[in-house]
Amino acid sequence: MTTKSSCDFNRLMYLLDTNNLDEARLLLKRQTLLVQNNLFDRFDDDNNTLLHRYVVRNQEDAVHLLLEHGASVYSINKYGWLPIHLAAYCGHNRTILKYLIEFGKR
Repeated sequence: MTTKSSCDFNRLMYLLDTNNLDEARLLLKRQTLLVQNNLFDRFDDDNNTLLHRYVVRNQEDAVHLLLEHGASVYSINKYGWLPIHLAAYCGHNRTILKYLIEFGKR
C-alpha cells in the first residue's frame, strides 16, 4: 500500500519530468512544510533527491521551482554528492550553478 506522501512524490516527479511546472507549483503550494520536506528528502530510483534529479537533467526551471519551495542546496544524495557537485561535474549551464549558489546564501 502506498502512502499519500509517496503518491505526492511520484506525482511531483511526473509533473517535473513532463515540464508541467504550473501543476507542480500548485501541488507544492497545497503541501504543508513537513510534507514538502518529506518530498524533498526522498530518493528516486537513481538514489537522488528531486533537486539532484533535475540538476542532472539540466532542467533549470524545475531546479528553480524546487529551490523556491524549500529544497535544500545542502541535501546529499545516497552517494554523498551535493546538487552543486553534480552541476559542476555534469558541466551544466551557469544558470543552475547561479541558482544553487544564490539559494545557498539564504
